[in-house]
Amino acid sequence: MIDYLIEIIFKSIPNEIIGNLLKDLTKDGKAILNYHANTELGNIDWTSSDLINEIFKKHSDFGLFLNLNSLNDPIISLPNCGLAIYKSNSLVSLEINFQLSDLKETDREKLSKKLMTLANSIAKKYQITECIGGIEPANDTNLRLFTNDKLGPINL
Repeated sequence: MIDYLIEIIFKSIPNEIIGNLLKDLTKDGKAILNYHANTELGNIDWTSSDLINEIFKKHSDFGLFLNLNSLNDPIISLPNCGLAIYKSNSLVSLEINFQLSDLKETDREKLSKKLMTLANSIAKKYQITECIGGIEPANDTNLRLFTNDKLGPINL
């Protein structure tokens, strides 16, 4: 079996939303194994969405990378996943990355639909208008599992 890196990308995240999104995805920081930023951010209080928002307001161009022990959701659990958050000018995007082989207990026939449902529930909750998922690089339309609420040409 071929192992793939799967990514879910959320584009154009409002600056005032990123704090709540990261706070929730990391379970107030409890799911974070480690993190790195390409600029000095100091210690981050993952329990405060306001303080996380301030980091994003204060810096115009940076990347923040988090390794999580898991991202747990009632729809699907993603063990050993990474989050990559990029801010360029005033636009913020977030990627969730994980290895397909880490989803040992997941029915592959339903995986694309579960990932699309997860992404759309996050997008709806955090007012994100565009989410895509696929085999890395998910920006390649030929490798898409889904775009917003439409399944793509690839099915795992």
